[in-house]
Amino acid sequence: MFDSGVFKDKQERSEINLLIKSAPNFFKHAKDDFDATIEFDPRSNEILITFSLIGLDLAGEMPLPHESAFLAWTRINRPHRLTENALRLFEQTFPVEHLERARMIPKYEFFERVMHIILEGK
Repeated sequence: MFDSGVFKDKQERSEINLLIKSAPNFFKHAKDDFDATIEFDPRSNEILITFSLIGLDLAGEMPLPHESAFLAWTRINRPHRLTENALRLFEQTFPVEHLERARMIPKYEFFERVMHIILEGK
């Protein structure tokens, strides 16, 4: 998950690693500070899910339809997090000319459309 070849920016890689590790670290040490609090950052879940699915793919596991929809949304809306190689692989399956239109679709609607395409084959 912390593969240095996945992120373009070394600074962002460091920030993402801290983000992913902050909640587990907080709970690991919570017994030492009962008054401590943590603010939830939804980016950590998005990143954790994304790279877990990428790891499963690298292990040869075929993604389920909802996993494919999530990865497509992530690759379309968070391309700055991926290396050039990862983007090239994605662009082989998704026409570049449709990217801007796809980014304008609300997340829930994007998932509904992609799930329909995957499940119905249309």
